[in-house]
Amino acid sequence: MKAQWKKAARDLSIMQGTWAAWLLGVVLIGYIGAHIMLRIPAFAGFINETGLITFGFHELVWNAMNIFMLVIGIMSCYAFLEMFVGFGVTRRSYYKASITSALLLVAFVNTVGFAVSPLLSVLLGFGGPFSWGMEAALLPAYMLTAFIYYLAGWIISVGFYRWQLSGGFASIAIALVILTVTDRFWNLDMPVPFLSAFFDLNLAQGAWLAAAVSLLFGAAALTGIRKAVYNIPVKVK
Repeated sequence: MKAQWKKAARDLSIMQGTWAAWLLGVVLIGYIGAHIMLRIPAFAGFINETGLITFGFHELVWNAMNIFMLVIGIMSCYAFLEMFVGFGVTRRSYYKASITSALLLVAFVNTVGFAVSPLLSVLLGFGGPFSWGMEAALLPAYMLTAFIYYLAGWIISVGFYRWQLSGGFASIAIALVILTVTDRFWNLDMPVPFLSAFFDLNLAQGAWLAAAVSLLFGAAALTGIRKAVYNIPVKVK
């Protein structure tokens, strides 16, 4: 049983990691292209309007990664669960494999974004000065919020797959609540956790509270998904 979920986790990581590598490549090309076009007067106005140059590369990767992880989560039942159960992998093993793969994927993409950002800043002058301290402090937050997006996608996938439309719409509502509250607590666009504006907390205090809320949501989502998946009827094609 242990070997089964580890093999499934490896296969999922390779498959989804390949997609993530393509995502990183597209974001990198778009980021470099935007900065090059900014230096061409005919395109400078358009590029400024898009707001792309206001982001650092790692921040841009994180924004793209959130959507990517949400989609991967939504695919969990309709694509991956059916495929792996059809290969003889148990629901329990698939659940462990999918969560492990998602954690590895989040760590991989954010680490690459964190490593490439200073190179673009120092070598090419893109994105302005790079702050190691700020980026390192935000790295765990980026990873945690991306994983929350993945779990939100999982919730939507399980809701529609197991309970059809009624459960699906309810799961969308639950996922939206989780994502909205999580984003509001972190408020990473500033980046300062929003609670500091209300309670005059410093960055560290606000971040710890935002992390605690995110971990609470994550634990509740993992528990609910596990209970739903272990007994879910799977349509093997």
